[in-house]
Amino acid sequence: ALYDMRKACQWLKENIAVFGGDPENITVAGQSGGAAGTGALLASPLMKGLMEDSALRRYDYQRYRRLLFRAAWTFTQAARHSAFRQQKGDAELRFGYDDGGLPPVTLTLSDGSRVLVRGIIDRVERYQGDDGLYFRVTDFKMPDMSLDPSKIFWGTQLQLLIYLNAVMNSVEDGIPAGAYYYHLADPLLTDPAGLKDIERKLAQALSLKGLTLKDAAIIRLMDDGTPPLSMPALIKNDGEFYKNKQLATLEEMRQLMEHARKAASVMAEKIRQGLICAAPLTLPGQESPCVRCSMREVCRVDAPDSGVSARQGTELSFDELIEKVSTGETPAFF
Repeated sequence: ALYDMRKACQWLKENIAVFGGDPENITVAGQSGGAAGTGALLASPLMKGLMEDSALRRYDYQRYRRLLFRAAWTFTQAARHSAFRQQKGDAELRFGYDDGGLPPVTLTLSDGSRVLVRGIIDRVERYQGDDGLYFRVTDFKMPDMSLDPSKIFWGTQLQLLIYLNAVMNSVEDGIPAGAYYYHLADPLLTDPAGLKDIERKLAQALSLKGLTLKDAAIIRLMDDGTPPLSMPALIKNDGEFYKNKQLATLEEMRQLMEHARKAASVMAEKIRQGLICAAPLTLPGQESPCVRCSMREVCRVDAPDSGVSARQGTELSFDELIEKVSTGETPAFF
């Protein structure tokens, strides 16, 4: 496949001028599985000479290669300390598509009709324990991102929990072990002391961020490093859990997954009813979504005379989120 894509790029470079295009300005892009193919292509020596025609292009090309190699290095190092493994098909795992993969996530609306949700999970890992099959899901992000309890409750950060739903629905004895973001980056270490153990410092700078099952044995199976290599430190030397970490019991994990399904179902019903007005969620101390929205000038939510007001959410700690979802509470505007 890489040779085919390389051939297509070469043909474009040699012939695009005939169609009015610029052979010195070729863009290679892809979505989901296509993005993985694009990344592999740009990291391959096959592209040497095709994507390095200017200083800027050479910089972008080398930067992309560094990101991909750093990600591969990070997961290789982490695998040495983890009992969780990928099986064939666990990368770019699709759910809800007709060409294989997992079944869709089914949302049932108030009138009994159903909405089938599909998607693609970047990475799934599993561990077969005595009491069931444990899963963790990971989503790759270019910007550094972490789970925000407030956004989970208000329904604007449901992706990882929907992914867990998709995986758990596919097996009878499935147990959710974690849901994480991985930051695609090649961090620069500026602390001279950190250079003494540069590989560990780099791995820790790229550690997974997200929700973890509150089970000491499973946490150690995910990363047995001391300190952990691919995950944040969650367990003290005396075996106690650190406070203020995103740790949830199995029951709480299931309640969070159910909250995500409920929130997605209500939003799907609102859309079906035609209730699609611009009403961005604004949380205390956080940037309004309107700041970076390309449709800002069209909907004019920020304009005093627009007649449209943003939704005002409240900030929640992780413990407050758990308390709310344990009682089945959902935001009033759902």
